[in-house]
Amino acid sequence: MKLHPLLCGPHNPTKIRLLRKALSCDSHKAPPNLHQQYSTLVSARSEDVKLSTGSSGQFTLNIHHPLTGSDDGPILLYFPRRVPFSDGLPDQSVITSLSSTIPNGTIVRVNYRFDELHKFPTALHDSLTAFDWVTSHVGLRSPLPSSSSPSGVEAFQSYESSNRRMIGVCGELVGGFLASAVALTECQLGRPRVSAVAVNNPVVDWTFGLSGTPKSEVYGKSSDTTTIEESQRSSEIASSNQKKSAATPKSRSKSSQSELESSSTPQLLSSSHLSSIRKLCFPGPESYFDPFASPLFFFRTPGIALPNPNLLGEDSLPKATAESSFISQRKSPRRHPPRGSGLSLPSARITVGSTNWLHHQGTELATLMRRSMVVSARRAKEEAEGHLLTLDEPDEEQSSSDRLFIDEARAEAERKVQLVELEGLGLWGADQTGQEDIADVGSWFRHVLSSP
Repeated sequence: MKLHPLLCGPHNPTKIRLLRKALSCDSHKAPPNLHQQYSTLVSARSEDVKLSTGSSGQFTLNIHHPLTGSDDGPILLYFPRRVPFSDGLPDQSVITSLSSTIPNGTIVRVNYRFDELHKFPTALHDSLTAFDWVTSHVGLRSPLPSSSSPSGVEAFQSYESSNRRMIGVCGELVGGFLASAVALTECQLGRPRVSAVAVNNPVVDWTFGLSGTPKSEVYGKSSDTTTIEESQRSSEIASSNQKKSAATPKSRSKSSQSELESSSTPQLLSSSHLSSIRKLCFPGPESYFDPFASPLFFFRTPGIALPNPNLLGEDSLPKATAESSFISQRKSPRRHPPRGSGLSLPSARITVGSTNWLHHQGTELATLMRRSMVVSARRAKEEAEGHLLTLDEPDEEQSSSDRLFIDEARAEAERKVQLVELEGLGLWGADQTGQEDIADVGSWFRHVLSSP
């Protein structure tokens, strides 16, 4: 599939729309009898459906229909650990547990492709194609009645909205970055959207382990004055982070992360193994910086970057495949959701293993999602009242009502974005703790997706 050049560039408000358009134009269009032509019946309540993504081949959805026999409950898209994590780490218990805790829910396992032959963004295309197919084919509580079809666009939209099933996404490790990317972009109000996301030890920053040369040493500048996007609320954000630190587990330092990995991390989950996967499954280091690959970068800049060839000159530019050619940059907040996008972040449950070296990535994702919700609430209030809140003023000049509002916004953000620390590695279904947690995830989905 040939994509628009903007799809390979940095995050911007039009990138999501262009990607959706490219997929809708190039993806397989399912005919009315798709189940007869493209699916293989596995049992009375489960089936496999093959979908294609343009010219890049096919992938499969495993659809597990509700145990109750009534297709009117929520839909969960599950993004598994995927190869090479599947060996020795079975995840069938995840499907079983989710089905038992949400008996009226439809569980869809997305068998996305992520390997040497199907490099990023193939996995993303598969994930978005799966989301589109699910919302189009199993996303309504009941089909449109042929005898009493509502006439007019507005009537149909009203019928569709009232019959739309709630959608959640979940995944861990590699599946965690896909679930996060879908959840953070397919959450537009007024259309089929992700209402809840649960991720476990997600890989949401593929630049892990990379270090950069200070920009002053590369470009000859005395200081780093360039940032991609500065926050208009830096003082409020800093205050928000300080006040939430007591409720949010602190990120591990680099040294403690190394100690955790060397003492308790299996080879399949080590940073060195993930680094080898990174080299194998991405077309080049520049792909690590795509927010759809590293969802943390929807909310902040990476802190490192590849050298600018326009400034360095062709002879001195390191090869794009070298992971030692990065430049240190200042980390700066980004605005997500973008203003005017119509996106509203879903509820989230983020779990991290206490001895898992990916602990800090999940923790930061929770912190940044909460911060985004607080900043969005503040902006909405300021626009509604026509004046800025006094939170940037000295303490003695701040309005007590403004302080109360922001405290309530922080409490609501912490309620909506839960951060849970599990014992050990915390892998779903891998041990007793993991089995108990996936049951808790199912219960959480059942509660959050119980009503529109």
